[in-house]
Amino acid sequence: MLSCADDSSSRSLSISTSRAPLRARLAALLSAAALVAVASPAAAEAPLPPSPDLAPLPELVQPVMERRSPTMMISGVSLVAIGAVFTTVGGVFILAAHNGPPGSEDDGGEQRFKGLMIGAVGLGTSFAGIPLWVIGGASVPAKATLSVGAGGASLGGSF
Repeated sequence: MLSCADDSSSRSLSISTSRAPLRARLAALLSAAALVAVASPAAAEAPLPPSPDLAPLPELVQPVMERRSPTMMISGVSLVAIGAVFTTVGGVFILAAHNGPPGSEDDGGEQRFKGLMIGAVGLGTSFAGIPLWVIGGASVPAKATLSVGAGGASLGGSF
């Protein structure tokens, strides 16, 4: 049997060892412990401050980043844009070809061939520009610089 008394002067908890099953006794003990823990004034106190042994970790300094090659990146972007224009123009040439009977003067074979060649050049230009764009736009840590002039010298950089 479990009984719990809570006076302003004292607290008491008694558990009798009757022939109740072990699970019932364990459940009664846990609920009584939870009741005492919730009702105790120590639970309402503020949490303890952090230990001085656990100092906060220092902030990691991020290196200054720059593009690998801005010129390479701009060249890649330009080649992809020019390639897209050429591919579109080639497609227009193919679609505008006349569809006369095969072998006639107006079968559109020459115009289709021109469209295919212009489209192939456009695709090739675009495919050449993609690696330039990606590799040139990659972020790398900034390098140290040394400037020497008539008035003096300066050294700057990031490690």
